[in-house]
Amino acid sequence: MSGALATAGRALKSASNLIPGWDAWPARAAADLLVGPWSLALGLGFFFCLAEVSYSPPTRIAIFTGLAGCLLGLALGGLEARDLRISRRGFTPRLGWILLLVGVAGFALQIRHAGGIPLLNEEVRRRLSPIYNYLAWSVVPGVALILGSSEPRTDEETGLLLAASLSSLAVVTLLGYRTEMVALLLAVVASSYLRGLMRPMTALALTIGISSLYLAATFARLAGSGLPVSPWSAALERVTLTASYFDLLVQRFGYGGVTHGSVHAAVFSSLARWIPGPRIGPRTIVADLVGARPGVSVTASILAQFYLDFGVVGVFLGMAALSFLLRLLYSRESPGPYAVLYSYSLVGIETGLLDLNVYSYIAVAVVAAALSFRVGEEGG
Repeated sequence: MSGALATAGRALKSASNLIPGWDAWPARAAADLLVGPWSLALGLGFFFCLAEVSYSPPTRIAIFTGLAGCLLGLALGGLEARDLRISRRGFTPRLGWILLLVGVAGFALQIRHAGGIPLLNEEVRRRLSPIYNYLAWSVVPGVALILGSSEPRTDEETGLLLAASLSSLAVVTLLGYRTEMVALLLAVVASSYLRGLMRPMTALALTIGISSLYLAATFARLAGSGLPVSPWSAALERVTLTASYFDLLVQRFGYGGVTHGSVHAAVFSSLARWIPGPRIGPRTIVADLVGARPGVSVTASILAQFYLDFGVVGVFLGMAALSFLLRLLYSRESPGPYAVLYSYSLVGIETGLLDLNVYSYIAVAVVAAALSFRVGEEGG
């Protein structure tokens, strides 16, 4: 086993030297931009520009308000980060391995429960257990914390990190959930690049390749269901639908909040009956408000959750807080916690941050980082 890991580690190291210019300044600057906390504002702007929607004036104001909140949060987070140093702690990689093993066990239980591989079989997907999914998706924060806190000194250790990454990718891919697959790849790229385990051009290539894998997974899902639709058209349609739902909400309810905290409360109360609040999921609440047919759930972008509960002011404050936290956790010393928040924030641009497991992963990452903060020395 150790021989196989050593061989894989040597192969991974030698692959970085196949193409000249891996560390060239343009590649390094582009990788820093895409992997850094500024990517949230860039991704948010790109998302709404890509959608084929003619936005109403109030919606444009709401979108630009969200972008302004991102910029303010980044500026304030940068000022605060100057007084912080993040030191690696031994419990962080151990926590990562625990989450990874929980995820692999959850995947095994899910496959046994559903009776097959969900990726290519819609009938199997309908039998999936949400609890086992939540367990399986723990591989995402697990591998991020492992890569972000590891410092491999031998080929065997490098090979072990590669094996952890590939096993995590296999789990989320075979389950057939594209957003989790994208979150995992983003977490791997961010933690590996910031930790120095991945060169700039590699990070760029993988970041660009993530969109291709997303389209491939979309194609596999469509092929499994027998729908002859182009994966690119399906992905673009999803972006357009999500943005159009947000536009419809703003046109319908103006600048003020309408649900007064119910959307965020539903993340918890829809699963835990002892918690007061709505008994339907947050995306079902959004579906009701946009007039979708009963029994479906829809997404209306990350801005919608702040807008519906707290209005345009909530959009500004919510995006400012998220960007502030991203900038504060951004560190080359211990990027694992940052990678968790980074990955789910980017996929949340389309899906929203409306899942209990995502809240749990982010809370774990923030606590892990907070326990490593030191005040009074420059870092990050």
